[in-house]
Amino acid sequence: MKWKPYFARAGKGLAFFLIAALLFCLITRIFTPKWSGYWKSSDTLTGFYQLEEDSIDTLIIGSSQVISGVSPMELYQNQGISAYSLGTERQPVLCSYTLLKEALDTQPNLKAVIFEVTELFNVCDEASYRKGLDYLPLNANKWEAIQSHVSWAEKREQEQNGEAAPTALSYVLPIIAYHDRWNQLEKADFTYWREDRTDPYRGFSIQTNQGAKGTYEPLDEDASAALAQPEPEAMEAFTNLVSLCKERNIDLILLKTPRSDWTLEEYNTTQLLAQQNDLPFLDFNLPQLQKAIGYDYTVDNLYRSPTHLNLSGAQKVTAYLGDYLADHCNVADVRGTQAAEALEMELPVYLDGVEDGNLYLKEDLANFLLACQKGRYSVLLAVNNKDGNCAFPQAYRDALTGLGLDTRFCDGGNYIAVLECGTIPLQQWGGAALSQSLTLADGAYATLTSSTSSGTLSIGGEEVDANDPGLNIVVYNHETGQVVDAIACNMEEKVLDKKTGETGLMPVLRR
Repeated sequence: MKWKPYFARAGKGLAFFLIAALLFCLITRIFTPKWSGYWKSSDTLTGFYQLEEDSIDTLIIGSSQVISGVSPMELYQNQGISAYSLGTERQPVLCSYTLLKEALDTQPNLKAVIFEVTELFNVCDEASYRKGLDYLPLNANKWEAIQSHVSWAEKREQEQNGEAAPTALSYVLPIIAYHDRWNQLEKADFTYWREDRTDPYRGFSIQTNQGAKGTYEPLDEDASAALAQPEPEAMEAFTNLVSLCKERNIDLILLKTPRSDWTLEEYNTTQLLAQQNDLPFLDFNLPQLQKAIGYDYTVDNLYRSPTHLNLSGAQKVTAYLGDYLADHCNVADVRGTQAAEALEMELPVYLDGVEDGNLYLKEDLANFLLACQKGRYSVLLAVNNKDGNCAFPQAYRDALTGLGLDTRFCDGGNYIAVLECGTIPLQQWGGAALSQSLTLADGAYATLTSSTSSGTLSIGGEEVDANDPGLNIVVYNHETGQVVDAIACNMEEKVLDKKTGETGLMPVLRR
């Protein structure tokens, strides 16, 4: 009997400890940033752990250059290769090496690794290490990486009097690094871990704008024999990466995607490293490889981030890589086998994403709207008809009329409309300001307004349009619940009509 009070107190203490531990883990998860934007670093890593064990034979690692530049699903569709990309934004080579080790724990029969080499020559900032490590479980792989990174950071701090080195504890307990994010928290911080974290794109991010600005010239291999200096920390990790691949009999392929600021010196150094380690190096900054894939800088690179490939460029590079893997590496074509079941389920989702992305490549208003006539799209339109900026030519009016749209707004007045699954559930035109709400196909609540000073489109209470002068258009995928595109079309500048060869006022799509 005398032991009962002791056990009661011990039980209460244990319960308190468990509750405190659960609350601590929950708070840590909430405060850790969710890198789910353009480069989707957190989505990539969490999605990897949803894979079946021993289900891929090709791993892609490196910076955002591979996130936007190499598509595992294109590899499957074209060559039947089962692959996954563990690229993260500005991925330090130490993280690349760590992620390879981590992958081998569940994917022990990897046949090929594609390593993007940009970060061999950069000192990566602390955020880059966080994006590469925070979403890994605390295990021997992660602990070894933490120790190595902290050691190198301390060395740089001493040598350069730079920013204070991180502590190993801040990686073990991320709340130490992120405790002051309380005023930056968003809805996603609270819902992220409750959602399905599988990634049907397998680490690839569809990037769609084009028209890269500035100048870009392919490398001239004969111009110089000068070398660049790799970062010592990166070189240590690279040496370990090469050794691990040789030890596990994995084909390691060095890759450089087209990038306007990639230098001849960096190419020379990487080529030398490849030769010293008997590795292939595919540099798509060389004119012969660009010719082989039909590369065009203004078509295949992003406007907003011209050092990165868009979907068009990624498809060209990936097609070449797929053929190279099939011809030179011991990778299997898994199509038609049990190993392809998950890939076959993911492929339609990916292809829908590609179709969504290709909307960005439509420069003509009529072609754009025709491309939106898919069963999964709701298209919202609202006119901001200030100064007659919707005075479209007759050919464009005819195309809009063919879709069932009332083109009187081209001559003035306010206008709102919704196109959905080949029907027009809402369409209004008039001189007075217009405002109307309705429920879309997926149950989302939308509001459209039009006046001489604004044309706004809201979904779920959030404005999603450009609200620029002209015809504002939002394409909403009611299967995914995501806005696919938001543009405004107006007549504000003279452009070349590719059909007639004449320059004049023409409808221009602006994103």
